[in-house]
Amino acid sequence: MAEPVFVTAHLNTFISPIDRGEIFAEPLDAVLEAEGLGEVTGGGSLMSQDGEILHVDVEIALPMLSEATLDRIVTVLE
Repeated sequence: MAEPVFVTAHLNTFISPIDRGEIFAEPLDAVLEAEGLGEVTGGGSLMSQDGEILHVDVEIALPMLSEATLDRIVTVLE
C-alpha cells in the first residue's frame, strides 16, 4: 500500500477552531470519505501575539494526489 499524500488547505479566514471544524473540516471529511478520496487528519489556527486569529488550516491525507481531487477539495471548501 502506498504512503498517503498530505496536503494542507490554508484558509484566509478569521474563525475559531470550533467553527473551523464545523464549517470546513467536518463537511470536507464527510465528502472525502464518502467519495473514497481521503480524510481530514487535523487542522490549526495561526494566531497573532495579541491572540487574534490570522488564518486557519485544514490538514488532509489523500491516497493519491490528483488534480481532480484537489479541485473537489477546493469546491467543497468554497
